Amino acid sequence: KNIRKNIEVMPFFKFCQEQLHQFEPENNKLYDDKTWKNEEHVDEIWREFYRCETNNKDAEILIPLHDSLLARGVSPEEYIREEMDWLRSTVPPTQRDEYLSIERAGRGYPLIQNFRQLIIYALDRWEKKMKEVGVTDYLGLSTALYAHRKKIKPSYKSIIVDETQDF
Repeated sequence: KNIRKNIEVMPFFKFCQEQLHQFEPENNKLYDDKTWKNEEHVDEIWREFYRCETNNKDAEILIPLHDSLLARGVSPEEYIREEMDWLRSTVPPTQRDEYLSIERAGRGYPLIQNFRQLIIYALDRWEKKMKEVGVTDYLGLSTALYAHRKKIKPSYKSIIVDETQDF
């Protein structure tokens, strides 16, 4: 027997994309890391959002946090995006206020509560921006699929997971 034909290897986020295309075929253009019209990558969209380009000033609220991180020698654009990703992977969207009191062990520059409130607000605006331009980052895929978790049917006999923190 040719066992290899029964083995499928894919990133977790590719699985999420496939499932979302099945559950939400009307949103096929949304669940990609590039915009369907201009082929802009989600990283380019983030940079544009963070730097308040193209007449979108939503991220201006982050200026005090940006300045604080910069004064400590930290790259604010990268640090803030990583913090938003951590928040999205840790707390469900409906419970994001819990982030205000969660201890962030291992984070080199912990944020005070006021800065955390800015992160929550900016994250909401960032997620809206992605939806408006038709792009989804990797964490957005798993968040979107979470709404369909009860519809997912077993399709594999066994699964080997590498990089489990992505779950």
